[in-house]
Amino acid sequence: MIDHPSIRTQGQTGFACPEVHEGTLTNGFNFELYFRHGGARLELVGHGLRGAASMTVEQQGTADGIFANDEAPAVAFGLLLPKAMAELEPMP
Repeated sequence: MIDHPSIRTQGQTGFACPEVHEGTLTNGFNFELYFRHGGARLELVGHGLRGAASMTVEQQGTADGIFANDEAPAVAFGLLLPKAMAELEPMP
């Protein structure tokens, strides 16, 4: 589970290739956090808006598509959330 004050509900829906965490933020946006091939991507959707942000994540010898440890999803989420919020734009 991702420990972050902005998360209202969450669940892990993919466990490898990619590892996926989905849920709802306290502001009503839905999120999906993906990890695959050394990259993490956070996508936000809600209130007629959509935004996303990506980053490279060191795997440290783990299998491809799995975060290196239990804290890694929370770290990636914390770094990507402000970037994804800044990228919000109207959905087509």
